Amino acid sequence: MMERTQKLNQGSPPAVSTKLLAGGIAGASETIITYPFELLKTKRQLPENGISSRPSSFSLLRSTISTQGLPGLYAGCTALASSNALKSSIRFFAFSSSKEWLNTFGTFNATTATLLSGITAGIAESVLVVTPAEALKTRMIEAGKARTGTGDSGMAGTIRQILKNEGAGAFWRGTAPVVGKQAMNSAVRFTTFEILEGEVARRWPEFAGRVSTTLAIGALSGIATVYASMPFDSIKTRLQSARTEYNGMVDCAAKIAEREGICAFWRGTTPRLMRLMLSSGITFTVYAQVVQFVSSDSRNIMRV
Repeated sequence: MMERTQKLNQGSPPAVSTKLLAGGIAGASETIITYPFELLKTKRQLPENGISSRPSSFSLLRSTISTQGLPGLYAGCTALASSNALKSSIRFFAFSSSKEWLNTFGTFNATTATLLSGITAGIAESVLVVTPAEALKTRMIEAGKARTGTGDSGMAGTIRQILKNEGAGAFWRGTAPVVGKQAMNSAVRFTTFEILEGEVARRWPEFAGRVSTTLAIGALSGIATVYASMPFDSIKTRLQSARTEYNGMVDCAAKIAEREGICAFWRGTTPRLMRLMLSSGITFTVYAQVVQFVSSDSRNIMRV
């Protein structure tokens, strides 16, 4: 996908502004479509849904709709949609830039360069965007705040409350597992996507580059991403809860394993799996289409 979009502009890589724009549109698009899955996943991971009460995703879906209506499925969406637009911009920019830089050395094969670039992208997006945005989203979901037209004021109110009661540092609580999760996410997602894309181009060239193919490959890369990074995601949610009782990532992991068993690290996998299968396909497809559109439009302007 990255190589294909880079060839669109007469062999040169997309401009920085194109990467940022395409990434932002891709991130916002997938969030709006898939957010209810994210909400259900987070609710299942919160401490209150621990040992004594483990409602299924379907039960949480029914109770959320019955008590808060359909808008309840988008509690905290404003925070995540805003951050995902920025996160996706940083992810694609950091990934493509890192890979271009690594390729100048000529010492890394394609898979290794993709893996290292994915890790770089994950670390960059974690520290700059994901950790504070995930903390804000978790608090808004935890408080059960259903948002409609007042989403911005709800987000602003939650920010003020966190700053007043806990200080700015609370937004970066859980940075370590977020970095682990996002580095794993990007490394596995980009590497799996490019391997599958290469296989399709080699075995079934007539299907390469199609929107439907990109969606399917993106969905498959999402499956691998979920299972590889789920433990980091579970620990992150616990640490960012307002009722956290843990002293860091290692303490949290040890207590979850001791009290709830190893399987607790994969609690909420089903809604996250559904979300990432959709979001991976949507993100890669929208990114590629926006890059193609902008690059084609730029060439048309130059001809005029």
